[in-house]
Amino acid sequence: CGFGGEGFMEKSVTAFNEVQVRISEDCMAAYISVNPEDAQNVYIPTRLKDELSNAGVVYGIKEEVLNDICEKKIYYIECLVAEGIKPVFGEAGYYKIPFTFDFDKKPKILPDGSVDYNQFDDYCKVSEGDVIAEYVHATKGSNGMDVRGKKIFGKNGKEQIALKGKGFKLDENNQDIYIATVDGRLEYEENRSINISNLYEVKGDVNFATGSIQFPGDVHIHGNVTDGATVRASGQIIVDGCVESASLYAGQDIILKNGMQGAGKGELVAKGNVSAKFFEHAVVRADGKILAGAIMNCDTESKDSIVVSGKIGALIGGTTKAVELIEANIIGNMSEAKTILRVGYGAELTAEVNQNEMQIEEVQSALDDLED
Repeated sequence: CGFGGEGFMEKSVTAFNEVQVRISEDCMAAYISVNPEDAQNVYIPTRLKDELSNAGVVYGIKEEVLNDICEKKIYYIECLVAEGIKPVFGEAGYYKIPFTFDFDKKPKILPDGSVDYNQFDDYCKVSEGDVIAEYVHATKGSNGMDVRGKKIFGKNGKEQIALKGKGFKLDENNQDIYIATVDGRLEYEENRSINISNLYEVKGDVNFATGSIQFPGDVHIHGNVTDGATVRASGQIIVDGCVESASLYAGQDIILKNGMQGAGKGELVAKGNVSAKFFEHAVVRADGKILAGAIMNCDTESKDSIVVSGKIGALIGGTTKAVELIEANIIGNMSEAKTILRVGYGAELTAEVNQNEMQIEEVQSALDDLED
């Protein structure tokens, strides 16, 4: 038999000489206890059921407990003889995001035990094809019933609206799964929106405190890039401020709205064009054009052309190499700073051209065979 617990407050008690019935405060349980002094005609299950009915207990009656009381002639012990069913309240739907937004700002420990004070993670990076969210539907609720037969209503969990945003699509086979369509930075507002941006904006400077940047998209830095910092982007890099002895690597263009003072250590490497007001004591490499208002004591190389124009348009010192063209208003200066210019294909580009020509011949030969 189940015994009454201290957590139940008395809701209702029906007392006779032989039987006492108690109903819990929430009407979810009923108990019986028997007085043995007047129990001559009590230990009959139907008699106990009648007593329950008189007390208003009509649901969840435990027949086996009533039989047990009668067979064992249990007395002075309050037994749980009826129990209701509690209502179920469903859980709300939610989006499961397989990424963390709790970024670790501590320096990274390298395999050799040294500490890299430049590399920090301060954004959530995703790649095209990644599953970025999965919707988990709300669960159903159900109604309950107390021992007096009163229905207690449950409630279904609330479903969430579909996520809004950009940079993703729904899986063709499962509309609850969200898949990234671009590489970039993931931003999530709980149960409302999700965005993947291929633009990473830095409102201030990139320096020792912020750490270096590596991003699969475009990077726009509204401040400066200071000594020792590194910025890598698969797209273009735009810097509103100045660049010191830092390293910038871009899969497309590098655009410096001011200029760069590299102190002999700074480096700019781009698959596209590189442009700035000036370059000083820096290494500049571009597959496209290099455009500047002044170039002083730099090692510059372009697979296209280098144009130094504007009010100054001076190209002074260092080594300047271009395949197509080098153009400047002033080359060299009165102090006879050594300035080296080279135009045309160097040994490396000549080898690359020869290799490409051989590949063209092979492809053309294969094409002729297919046409035949």
